[in-house]
Amino acid sequence: MFEKTAYFNDSSNWENNTLYIGNHLIGVSKAYSGDFCIKNGTIVVADSAFDDASNITSIAVPASVVSFSANNTMSLGEIVVDKENKFYTSDKNGVLFNKAMTELILFPANADVTEYIVPDTVEIIPSNAFMCLNLKSLIIQNGIKVIE
Repeated sequence: MFEKTAYFNDSSNWENNTLYIGNHLIGVSKAYSGDFCIKNGTIVVADSAFDDASNITSIAVPASVVSFSANNTMSLGEIVVDKENKFYTSDKNGVLFNKAMTELILFPANADVTEYIVPDTVEIIPSNAFMCLNLKSLIIQNGIKVIE
């Protein structure tokens, strides 16, 4: 959405290979590699924020984030959410959920997991939640109401 804007394409707006507009994370460049910490105070992570960031291995989500709609990347091994975040949480495998754990939002593509049991609290799994390289077995509990 932002990729074709003058603001996005002006390199002076980027700092440390990341683009923020106020407290919104808009993009991370393909030059970024390794662990990525979303800066404190960020409230929105845009859906295309990590589309070019193919070398990010983990994402740390601070307590301030209230909207996370970013897509998966092939190198992503885990998402770690600050325990004080009121909207999101992650499990021991680095899987992103809403705080109530009724929606599995994102299973990292390169998670070091070959078998995963979806928690029985999960009712919704979005269509883009799974893009997994290592996963061989997925067990879905009976409580699932929607797979989008």
